[in-house]
Amino acid sequence: MVGRVAGWAAEQYAWTGRTMVADVKSKLSPQAWRAHVADALREERAASASSDRGATVQALFFAHFSIYLALNILLFIINLLATPGFWWFLYPLWAWGMVLALHAGLTFPWRGLLGAHLAFGAVLSAGLMGIDAATPGGPWWFYPVGAVVLTLLFHAGLRLDARGERT
Repeated sequence: MVGRVAGWAAEQYAWTGRTMVADVKSKLSPQAWRAHVADALREERAASASSDRGATVQALFFAHFSIYLALNILLFIINLLATPGFWWFLYPLWAWGMVLALHAGLTFPWRGLLGAHLAFGAVLSAGLMGIDAATPGGPWWFYPVGAVVLTLLFHAGLRLDARGERT
């Protein structure tokens, strides 16, 4: 995209990069030129800091995910050796998984509150279904999962209304 714009500018004005800079510099006072260069550097630093911040946030997520995997594997082994009949390691796996889902929802391209809530709701629902399958009694998981789904739909509707995409 930048190459096409530069090519178009070169064709339209028959300027090369150096002549454009020299031409702009010759039309500005020294103070205005310094201010122009300072603004350009400030914009470049802000863009660089923003991309660095995104990379840092993603690196933190992957560190969080690695710790989650390692410790839950350790908990699984402890559970297997200590109390093989009762699978208690699933509870911290599920609880920490919800926190990790929130972290993922705020980190990646679908990030934001709606993305975080969707990820959290998915992990919460999966955990409730797993607990229901592992415990005796009738199926009860659809009541809390239904509430989560309705809440997420309401949240998504509010977001669409706030954006003006729906009347």
